[in-house]
Amino acid sequence: MHKQKKACHKYIKENIKSGYTLLQIKKALVDYGYSEEFAESLLKEHKAKKVLIAAVPLLFIFALIVYPFVFDSKSITTLATVAKNNNFTDNINIRFSQNANYSWNLENKGILKSLRISGNIKKNGSARVYLEHENQRYLVFDSRKLDAEHMLGITGLTLEIDNIDIESEGNLTQEKKQILEDLIFDINHTKNSISIEIEAEENEITTEITGSITEYQQSLISSFMNGLNESSEKIKVKIESEFEEKNPVNDGLENDVAGDSQGNETAEIPPISQDNETTAITPINPANETINATPIIPANGTIANETAANATFINDSDAAKEDISLSLSYKGGSPFDPEDDGIEGIYGIVDLTVNGTELNFDGKEENLCTLWTVDSLDGLGSSSVCYGGSRCCNFADFEPINSDWKETFYSSYGKHGASFDNIIFAQVLYADYNLSPENPYLVIYSSDIKNITARFYNDFIPFSGVCLESCILSNLNSSSYKLIFEINNSEISVDSIDYEASTEEKVNSPPILLKNFTKIEMYKDESYEINLGDYFYDEDNDSLAYSYYNGSNIKVEIRNDTAVLASAGFEGTTYMFFIANDSVSTELSNVFEVQVNERELLDLSGLKSLRKIVSTLG
Repeated sequence: MHKQKKACHKYIKENIKSGYTLLQIKKALVDYGYSEEFAESLLKEHKAKKVLIAAVPLLFIFALIVYPFVFDSKSITTLATVAKNNNFTDNINIRFSQNANYSWNLENKGILKSLRISGNIKKNGSARVYLEHENQRYLVFDSRKLDAEHMLGITGLTLEIDNIDIESEGNLTQEKKQILEDLIFDINHTKNSISIEIEAEENEITTEITGSITEYQQSLISSFMNGLNESSEKIKVKIESEFEEKNPVNDGLENDVAGDSQGNETAEIPPISQDNETTAITPINPANETINATPIIPANGTIANETAANATFINDSDAAKEDISLSLSYKGGSPFDPEDDGIEGIYGIVDLTVNGTELNFDGKEENLCTLWTVDSLDGLGSSSVCYGGSRCCNFADFEPINSDWKETFYSSYGKHGASFDNIIFAQVLYADYNLSPENPYLVIYSSDIKNITARFYNDFIPFSGVCLESCILSNLNSSSYKLIFEINNSEISVDSIDYEASTEEKVNSPPILLKNFTKIEMYKDESYEINLGDYFYDEDNDSLAYSYYNGSNIKVEIRNDTAVLASAGFEGTTYMFFIANDSVSTELSNVFEVQVNERELLDLSGLKSLRKIVSTLG
């Protein structure tokens, strides 16, 4: 019977491939002498097998979803520990101008494999950085060993700037190239039309400059020429710039020296109204000089015992400029801008003071304030702030950011909108008023507006991903290290540390199917045992939980690693598969066939006849 069913299944499969329908195949089976019921059972088994095989991927997903609810949650999974190298970046943003130690705590703990740093180094002097661990030092950075690979943008005269032509002959050192780049960059900011020719040959240096240059540009030219006579090679450099003529200070400054109460950039300072007339602001020259411009607040106005609506100013033009005599200067004797020339590197500070201002009237200190305005000549706009009493600052439509009107004003690159070239304006005000109907009064004094320059230049060389002896480290295992800075007449900033660290990660090895299940044949109403341990294996030696898919009436009972199949009255062919799970990962077996047969009873009639014959002969 079994051989007949197997042959019929093969017949069905071949004819389906040939294009025949199941109805045609059923009719053929009946024509061959099989019963209609038998033919239908064969076709049903074929369709069930086809559906099951197609559904295996979906069943796998189903098993993953339902596993937490149907499997033993107490199974223990042992995760294997493996080492994995990862790259990390710690942003530390530190700066030192003298010898110092820095304790670096790794944000990502692990065995340190390599270390690199990125930041900026001042052009003058030198600096070294070491990594120290257990009294062993590793040289990370040496400014004297920087090369073009690590120096960002310092690879030669690569500037492409409109209106500036550059010609050079001879081999220039990296230092000379950098000086020329700084000079070209500064000319592009000052927009001065000039011609500069420098030639060095046979220990003689000649220079020719046409046009007006700034003190900073002159210092760069002098630095470039320094040492050229020591070279026997001919060096020639020619720089020509041509820009539209304009006043570098006054151009575009009209109505552009103030901000709102939050210090935001605005088109003009809100004017003060006097009998429906507006007091405007007149632009001023770049020198630190007083000009005959109407100040932001009318000078020497006094009102007393009048209502605010009818208030008028007492005009005393002869005394107006004597009430507050503004003194604006660079602050001497401070560690900032030691030359008191208003020129600093981009990490430097220019400090300004109005401390010498004279007040020629009796008034309260809390009614004084100073308006500071930083105006960028690089086209970045302007920004204003107020130092002093809140009543005075509020009168000019500002909120004070410092309570002392005489407090030093510190200007640095990027602060209050400062760029490379800037003009800083100052005006001192006195405001005392009462707008109540009972006793209104208004007392206003103001100084002239004065200005002073603040210029910043890039005196730092950026470097990126630098390592020397720290490129490859021998498994340093600590959560904290010491960085040692040795600095000689220079300044260094470290923005970030890039490092490779080996970290331990726990991973799970999923179960493995050692071999495929083969076809199982069993008898109806009997059981069949399968040792699942012969088919599945776990490298982590995890305890495996088993489940199965069975599309028939066969009952399956799993006892530890043994699956017991019982037909429970079922006869025929079915398909199933097993699933092994270590509580993290699963593994599916192949889909295999289970054939349940009817056990054939032996015909004992012949045996009885044989016994009778034997008995007679005996």
